[in-house]
Amino acid sequence: MKRERATALLIEMLYRIDTGGCWQLDMIQELYLFGSYARGAIQPGDVDIIVEFDHQREEWKQHFLSSFSYGRDPHATLRVALRGRVRSLSLVFGRERHRNIPMSLLWRGANLLRPRSTASTGSLPTHLRPARTVMPCPTTCGCRATSFRGT
Repeated sequence: MKRERATALLIEMLYRIDTGGCWQLDMIQELYLFGSYARGAIQPGDVDIIVEFDHQREEWKQHFLSSFSYGRDPHATLRVALRGRVRSLSLVFGRERHRNIPMSLLWRGANLLRPRSTASTGSLPTHLRPARTVMPCPTTCGCRATSFRGT
């Protein structure tokens, strides 16, 4: 995959988190980049991301117990909420287990894509802006989050 495509996928994911609207996205606390994309590869195979989230939220506890009792992966809904149906974003949950891996902070709690006094999405370079075709959130949670398709 070309680096431009990988960057566009990251921007889509960050926009999805920024718009929020469902408990899966609202519980995300931090995202870290590692792997070939973080090292600056021109054609990374995928984008590796470590996800830190609030394990103490009541929605997560209920979902975890339900998933566990039915033998399902409790992180599956988080993966779909974050990356949609795209498989080029590799999500790993929990930074503590990977503390020996070099990583870079990508996002922390504050909404980085929300317009601020010094920057807005309009100030992003054209090739980093999300495509203009808006698709509904790929999860079945009924949230208002959107994803972008295109570039």
